[in-house]
Amino acid sequence: MTFSAINVQSLNAFVDDGRAIGDNADVLIYTETAATTFVQQKMTKAARKAGKHVCLSHPVDKRTFKDHRDCITKGQSQGAAIVSSAPLRSSSTEWPQDIWKTARVVDTMVVTEFVVVMVIAIYGYHRGFPDAATKNEELFRAAVHKASVVRCPALMLGDLNCDLQSLAVWDAMVQEGWSDAAMIQSQMDGKPMANTFQETSRLDYILMNNLARMAFQGFGVSEQNESDHRAVYASFAWDSIPKHIWTYKSPMDTSKLDLTAMELQEAYVPAACLAELDQAIQHKDIEEAWTKFCKAYEQGVSFSLQRKNGTKPDTNFFGRGTMVLHKQTTSQEPCRRARIGDFQPSGDENTRRIQLTTRGTKPWLWTLLYKRGDPFALQQGLADPFVNGGSKNIVTGKSAGDMVSVVQGQLEQALLQEQQLMGFLLVAKHMGRRYDRPREYLKVVLYTYVDDWIMLSRNMEQLKDAMHTMEKLANKFGLLLSTAKSAVFATNNKITRQLHAMMMSSGINIGVCVNFAGLGISFQTAKAASTTTRNSRWDKARKLMERLQYMPWTQQRKTDIISRAILPLLFYGVENVVTGKDFLREVRSKCNHTVWGKQQYHLHFLTPLFSGTIYEPFLYIADKRFKAMLRAVSLDSDMVKTNWRLSLEKMAYFKRKTRGPMSILQNQLNDMGWEMEVDGKCNSPTGHSFYIWDISVPQFKQVVMESWEKSLLQHLNIKVNLEDLQSFSIQRTRADAYPDPMIQGFMRKVKLGGLFPNHRLHHVTKGETTCSYCGVRDTLEHRVFSCPATEEVRATDKWDLLKDQPKHLLLGGLSPQLPLMEQYSQMLQTVPEPQTLPLMDDDDVAEFFTDGSAIDSSNAITRLCSWSVTQAKYMDRQNKLISSGILPGKLQTVFRAELFAVIVVLALQKKSKIYCDNAAVVRDIQHLQQYGYQDLKWSTHADKDLMKT
Repeated sequence: MTFSAINVQSLNAFVDDGRAIGDNADVLIYTETAATTFVQQKMTKAARKAGKHVCLSHPVDKRTFKDHRDCITKGQSQGAAIVSSAPLRSSSTEWPQDIWKTARVVDTMVVTEFVVVMVIAIYGYHRGFPDAATKNEELFRAAVHKASVVRCPALMLGDLNCDLQSLAVWDAMVQEGWSDAAMIQSQMDGKPMANTFQETSRLDYILMNNLARMAFQGFGVSEQNESDHRAVYASFAWDSIPKHIWTYKSPMDTSKLDLTAMELQEAYVPAACLAELDQAIQHKDIEEAWTKFCKAYEQGVSFSLQRKNGTKPDTNFFGRGTMVLHKQTTSQEPCRRARIGDFQPSGDENTRRIQLTTRGTKPWLWTLLYKRGDPFALQQGLADPFVNGGSKNIVTGKSAGDMVSVVQGQLEQALLQEQQLMGFLLVAKHMGRRYDRPREYLKVVLYTYVDDWIMLSRNMEQLKDAMHTMEKLANKFGLLLSTAKSAVFATNNKITRQLHAMMMSSGINIGVCVNFAGLGISFQTAKAASTTTRNSRWDKARKLMERLQYMPWTQQRKTDIISRAILPLLFYGVENVVTGKDFLREVRSKCNHTVWGKQQYHLHFLTPLFSGTIYEPFLYIADKRFKAMLRAVSLDSDMVKTNWRLSLEKMAYFKRKTRGPMSILQNQLNDMGWEMEVDGKCNSPTGHSFYIWDISVPQFKQVVMESWEKSLLQHLNIKVNLEDLQSFSIQRTRADAYPDPMIQGFMRKVKLGGLFPNHRLHHVTKGETTCSYCGVRDTLEHRVFSCPATEEVRATDKWDLLKDQPKHLLLGGLSPQLPLMEQYSQMLQTVPEPQTLPLMDDDDVAEFFTDGSAIDSSNAITRLCSWSVTQAKYMDRQNKLISSGILPGKLQTVFRAELFAVIVVLALQKKSKIYCDNAAVVRDIQHLQQYGYQDLKWSTHADKDLMKT
């Protein structure tokens, strides 16, 4: 492995010309980087794009100019950086703050395949500083101390700006095992040490400790100057370092024992030991005599100590006559290989401990309990719900959102009706035993999910009695109930204070909360909702997006990470959280910048449409809130419909008047221009009319997408060629690419909203500055108006209508669109359903094969699915085709086609054996056959209409 160090004077210039991520060495050390925060971010992005790792010093301050210019790329003459092709890990200790803030040091651990190497980059003080020698002494002493914390090979590189051998610290470093690579190379080849600064002095060094000295192979200086310094480099063979060494540990000294000099002189030596010693002396065996002498001495001391204190010396006291070697590792071992990738910081994921943790102990514990067959309270507690209600008492999916919807729904109803509703938030740390039916004891509804318990009531006295009963139950059944972390709440501040005072006077120390937090969200108990939890989640999501921005991944992968990982964390519980337009605008802007950076020039809210990918937060939270409402309808439809009606009557769907999930959902629908009625009927701006709790999730998504696009149309009035939905909808980004790369080049800029940027080059290939067709300077304006390669576009009728328009209008009008898209959607709606044949009279079990397939499955807009059912005949090579056709409806998925085919078979034959190659369909059908249709489970399913059949 090769290490190289150089004084760059401007890291920004090295990043611009690509030298900062060169391949001339495995690890590159740069000093005097003058890297401000902006330059460090730029360097980090370039390194990660090139697949390298980077570690930077404290950012330097911006340089001051006489003309008071403010330049973010010019920093003071400080800074250090480490760029490595091998993985880097942070060291175990931190620098002293006064040294770290000098922006002259940085260290990291380079993970190689054999050892972990500590690399320290230092930029020393030059002679221009009055106390340069003293400050350099401090830097080197701190670096040596940092390298001595971990026993591993260590290197110290950089422009030290001094004659190191003339400093007092060098003698101490030599005693610690440090050496100069240039000096050792000079002793090896007999040549004088080369100068590294303007052919006059040697300021750039590579220093190594005793472990790195074992792997040293050679040192050199570059032939040409990179700046006013030459680069120094050294190569090491880390596999030559022995993995283990043998050490001898001296026995314990006798002076550490609790014996006086007189007791040692008068110590009794066992006769057997003296006989063995006399026999060895008679045989004139010197080695045997020495061994027996040491044994006699140790046994005598041991006998005296045991006689005095009743204890014998430790085992490390014995063994003076022999030498015992201990095996130890030479240096810190590198991270073990993980199952996925090499040198992961988490180490080996296939350890015994992680296996046991993953497997868990509950399965075998439950098996052991049930194998005994003894009746116990837990068995009875689990059996009662099945006897008295079966699967109706089980919350499908174990979702905490179900408890949230019920509790928050009651709070919202009380806030809308201006009625008092109070309760307790209890925190249970540990449950020793399960108790049965707490409602019978409490006479108050108790909502529980793991360790979050909530009690609600409109009667204060009843609630107080319930809390006392709860404490008695906790003491009786071993439940650790933390009243200090629990709290009282109510929909009125006056009631809250009264309830709190009542509990304190009765001897229960409990807190007070408004908009209390639980289950990962903030429940709304006051007129103004809390945004604390939302803002804290946004701070964490923003940091993730900042890290994601510099990852060298494609826009599609970044979009997938945002949609599948970051947005679910950010908008957890969003059905109970207010998200204003300013907040969504900030989230949307950060998403755009994370995925596209500075590649877009159009209005920021159009990014999801023009890019062909959807990470629009407005659509995401609408989907989450609608699904939560459907599950709430399954739990308590009367409460949901009452809250819907009250919210409209009280006009609580306006900004800062929302009282809960129903009014928050209505607020979002109102922003899209929906007309809502008290009976649940909604009229969208695009002409759809329906009852909100009767439609499925795909239908809601389609209507919301159309309504949202139509609401964006008001911002595009200046673009006369974008006056209908089809002209800027996401459908146009699905159009096929032009076979001509020149036309596709500026059509891609159209989709990105390009506005003819000045002097933008290389739209076809990055290696050419001129047009490959006509040889003139390649710009977007040339490509649209004059290039012969795009004559095909200018020959259309659309060009005659657009050529005199402003440039941004011209691009909008030329944007491709999917032809006949509306007619295609209408034809899917008119596809006839298969005729249901009468049930077959055959009592035998018939065997059927079902299948579903799709054309253009990657495109959700143009996807077309079909289904078929065949019957297998005994002793027949070919199956009999029973029925087949195109899947009716706009929702075209392979899962729906497979499910549709299975449903056709179930309608044809009572006794049948169905072979289906879709595991998800088989699992859902088996669940329906075993438990029947459960509204709570299937309420948010995309194919709910087929499940009901």
